Amino acid sequence: MATWQFLVVLLSAAVAQAAAKSRVVGGQPTTIEEYPSIVQVEFYIAGVFWTQSCAGVVLNNFYIVSAAHCFDRRNYNPADRRIRAGTTLRNEGGVVVPVREFNHPTFGLNGNDGDITVVRLGSILNLGGAIQQGSLMASGFVLPGGWPVTVVG
Repeated sequence: MATWQFLVVLLSAAVAQAAAKSRVVGGQPTTIEEYPSIVQVEFYIAGVFWTQSCAGVVLNNFYIVSAAHCFDRRNYNPADRRIRAGTTLRNEGGVVVPVREFNHPTFGLNGNDGDITVVRLGSILNLGGAIQQGSLMASGFVLPGGWPVTVVG
């Protein structure tokens, strides 16, 4: 399994589609200090207010990775997205940075295949404390069957 495929598996549950859900089904509350690479993807709703509906993982100071369906064609305007990092609280606290652009060239060509996007930030995301770079598996890494994984969303 390629690095990006592995990350997609982990991210698939980390991106929440329903704003009403407070946690991963069957999950338990946690804090950003335990998972400092997780960020909120916020949407500008009807030009009135911002709300978080998806999540992502910090790649570095300028990029995050998220699910492409959070940035699909009907939602393609980067000005209608922003990233909130460094907070356990939904829609408050932490640091907010604008989205500059995103890339998902194959999403939707074959159902939900390619449901991953790399998001370029509009300003620097300063790493440290409750904002950390996520870990990536080495190219060619294969997750053995039966290994436990933690899903964060």
